[in-house]
Amino acid sequence: MAIVRKANLRDIEIIMNIIDNARALMRITGNKKQWISGYPSLKLITEDVLNETCYVCVDEDDIILATFFFKIITDGIYPEICKGKWLCEGMYGIVHRIASAGIMKHVSDICLNWCFEQCSNICIDTHEDNKIMQHVLMRNKFIYCGITYTDSGSPRLAFQKCRIEKSI
Repeated sequence: MAIVRKANLRDIEIIMNIIDNARALMRITGNKKQWISGYPSLKLITEDVLNETCYVCVDEDDIILATFFFKIITDGIYPEICKGKWLCEGMYGIVHRIASAGIMKHVSDICLNWCFEQCSNICIDTHEDNKIMQHVLMRNKFIYCGITYTDSGSPRLAFQKCRIEKSI
């Protein structure tokens, strides 16, 4: 049984190893442009931990199976979207830097489902070459919404999953 918990400073070395392994997997699978130039850095992950936005999925022995960034945004909007539109507006959860240790199959599903339990409107983006993450998102019923851009101007495929409440 895997659970999600906030990461702590003792987890950082393992988190960075998971990120390094995920970066290597990206390269092997043709994604050579994402997570380059040392991104995500030790400094960034440490800031995420201190800001309580870095999470880990662990097994019953507290072995880290995956890591990710998660934050609920109550004000403001996700970066502008081009060639499409968001499914719903309002408060949303944002997921970044999800990476698996490769110990448990489909552990990213556990992470994404946990995020959706925290907030019923989740936005996530990924590089066009990250076919693995695109597959994970589609498997978890995320809908492709369009293209967003990172702070550096790099395009990302934007996905969203939201529970739309219908009034009767």
